[in-house]
Amino acid sequence: MLRFKCLSSEELTVLEQQFVKFLAAQSILAPDWVKIKETDPLQAQEIIEDFSNVVYGTVMSDALFLECKTRYTLYCYQCLNDRFVLVALEIDQASQIDLRHVDTGNISAIVASAKLQVYTTEKPYVKPKEDEVFAMMESGCEITDGGMFKVLGLML
Repeated sequence: MLRFKCLSSEELTVLEQQFVKFLAAQSILAPDWVKIKETDPLQAQEIIEDFSNVVYGTVMSDALFLECKTRYTLYCYQCLNDRFVLVALEIDQASQIDLRHVDTGNISAIVASAKLQVYTTEKPYVKPKEDEVFAMMESGCEITDGGMFKVLGLML
């Protein structure tokens, strides 16, 4: 059963070595895989979906920080084991500043020149962390190194 989404052909190509190891762990050797793809495409698809679940599950579990930027908002999330911690920056919509282009190098200048609000809040996970992080990514968030989260946190 597919928990996240299926990896694309391009993604599978990039992850070919990991997929080969995954198949081997399932006791599926290269000739067996070729035969499965030719004779049982549904089983082949299920195997790819299982691998996709492993890959996405690992990435989502390991995610520590997320960021979501719009023109007027910057949301930075820390992904703890049981909850998200949000540090947000919102600027006045009359501002000429576009927060989609902000980074840790120019945030200080933006803070000094814009009418803004910085705040924080927390939200406990309703579903497992991996599912919550995946849903956030599907809604436009990206995994980051947490630099912006830390910079904004110092502004509180």
